[in-house]
Amino acid sequence: MSFNGWVTVHRKILDHWVSQEPELFAFWMRLLIEANHSDKKRMFNGTLIEIKRGQTLFGLEAFEAKSGISRKKLRRYLSMLESESMIGRQKTNKYSLISIVNYEEYQLEGRQEAGKGQAEGKPRASQGQHLENVNTVENEKTKDKGAPALDYSSWPGMPSDQILKDWRQVRKTQRAAITQTVINRFGKELHIAEENGLTVDECLTECIVKGWRGFKAHWVKQQQPSGVRKAEFDHINGGWKQ
Repeated sequence: MSFNGWVTVHRKILDHWVSQEPELFAFWMRLLIEANHSDKKRMFNGTLIEIKRGQTLFGLEAFEAKSGISRKKLRRYLSMLESESMIGRQKTNKYSLISIVNYEEYQLEGRQEAGKGQAEGKPRASQGQHLENVNTVENEKTKDKGAPALDYSSWPGMPSDQILKDWRQVRKTQRAAITQTVINRFGKELHIAEENGLTVDECLTECIVKGWRGFKAHWVKQQQPSGVRKAEFDHINGGWKQ
């Protein structure tokens, strides 16, 4: 992989909590450096993926190999950075697309103020480009109806566009409204499911296939056979591949 462009980091980042653990600091710096400087498309396992400016394709196994940081720590670091709104994540069962929140703060050449927001830990404006786009679409859909806009920031990540569309359609068929309370309750269970190694795509696929109006993390867990978790989730058939 070749890297072009640059990032600016304010020296006050040494006062930020991210610098208090050497491996975490190295991880954060690497994410900043590996994030795309411009929009690009890349083939990954036979799929064409668009990686936008400020995003990077991330896999636990590959990152562990090149950084020497254990997967357990990487998972913890990702959760910490996401909870602090420093990154956003789009997750699949094969990879994650990491978005650096406020990436432009690291691209302001020659300005003393460029990195102060990042260094002082100020609240971030968004949870990642994909989540921002979804919320924008929801805002437009609800604006004319006079209903409040839906906020998906309580979810650990956003599902693919197709799965989100299918989930909404199933709920519409069931005459089950999607309110902010529903979104927040799903978010709580989706976080628990994520801790068990499941993605948002996998959880919503189960809801779609089985016609669930609600969702509990242990429902999906109970669907899996005992012993070692199966390697790949089959979105078409709605189960774990043998």
